[in-house]
Amino acid sequence: PKDNLYSFIGAESVDITCGTEATAGSGEAFPSETVVILGPSTGTVLWNFNALSIPDKGEVWFDGVKVLDSGYRGSSSYQAALDIALAARGLPPETITEPGTFSDSFVKATATTTAIVKVFSPLSSTAWDFTLGCPV
Repeated sequence: PKDNLYSFIGAESVDITCGTEATAGSGEAFPSETVVILGPSTGTVLWNFNALSIPDKGEVWFDGVKVLDSGYRGSSSYQAALDIALAARGLPPETITEPGTFSDSFVKATATTTAIVKVFSPLSSTAWDFTLGCPV
């Protein structure tokens, strides 16, 4: 639903509640960070990430540990541009995996109430969205 949508551009850090869709468009950010409020409950947390066609990489961090990593997702036609953008940041190339969608989950076994989603968008004009679910 529209009232569960939070959009931002660039490297701004925002806080959202679990189950809320976060979206960004037309902004290069390396990374953008979203704090997702999961609450104290434990359980399985589902993550749905969509990089669309211009490649982005998403990571979920919980208790200071990277628990999920999508790798770069999107159209492989951007591989040369991604390699150049990563090299400009002093980073090695990473292979783009198609399609842009990625889903995975992790088990939240502690009472820590937040997770951080980092999205790496090294190319301009990119857009992405994700939803990090509440623990069940």
